[in-house]
Amino acid sequence: MEDIDWNEVIAVMKKSQSIPRKYASFFQWHNREIMELGICKHLGDFLRNDGVDEVEAYKLGEDPPDCVITLNGIDIAVEITELVDKEAIKQQVKSGVAYPETLEWSSELLAERLNALLRKKDAPQNKDALREKYADYWLLVHTDEPELMAPEFDVLFDPSLLVSTDLIDQAYIVFSYDPTVQSYPVKRLF
Repeated sequence: MEDIDWNEVIAVMKKSQSIPRKYASFFQWHNREIMELGICKHLGDFLRNDGVDEVEAYKLGEDPPDCVITLNGIDIAVEITELVDKEAIKQQVKSGVAYPETLEWSSELLAERLNALLRKKDAPQNKDALREKYADYWLLVHTDEPELMAPEFDVLFDPSLLVSTDLIDQAYIVFSYDPTVQSYPVKRLF
């Protein structure tokens, strides 16, 4: 067993604690690449548990995409983005209150925010090159919104309100850890 450098572990933990954002921060990490690979792994776990063959490899992408997963020998591009109330983050950082006033989520607001993410991530500058390079291009949205966890999302989500995409073939959302199901719930958006 290799020796653990506890000073390095403590330094990493302190660096993570220094991130000023506390609101909806479950997935936040001081190293973005590690954060994105971790989020991507939750998608892989979901695919495996959903009966799809296991993801053979995870690697960083060229941004875009953020991550590439190899599934059944095929590289699939995965672009990762966050669904969060940005105004609540600003309020939290400014006031220091962990959970400030937040949005009241509705089906329409959820669709509006998801559609904004879909439009933005469906139009990268190198869209044609990405389509040529990868068999599929997926969007993975992560969220830790306190009022929008998996059960609330299921009530509010209406797939008929989502816009059509040109580049994005599939879209998923992953939620922060849910102790009642002892996992990170993932839902397929389309």
